[in-house]
Amino acid sequence: MYQPQENGINQSMFDYFSLGHLALGFIARKSNISLPVTFGLAIAWEFVEPFLKEKHEDYFPNSTRDSPQNKLGDVLAVLGGWLIGGVI
Repeated sequence: MYQPQENGINQSMFDYFSLGHLALGFIARKSNISLPVTFGLAIAWEFVEPFLKEKHEDYFPNSTRDSPQNKLGDVLAVLGGWLIGGVI
């Protein structure tokens, strides 16, 4: 069930889960996964995630619903990680 968090988790554009998304983008790049595929998977995850949180909330460290800004931040973090992976 949706419960807004006062600490901004899953509500602000970036939160501490953004680091995980950044890492996944980095790993995707280092695994030679193309930018279009990485981008597509990041977007697909944002569509699937709410259903998984609803059905299996105990699998998530914070099962509150992501705000639209947070979804955008998650995708941007993945793309940022992918770009960083090309430099490092």
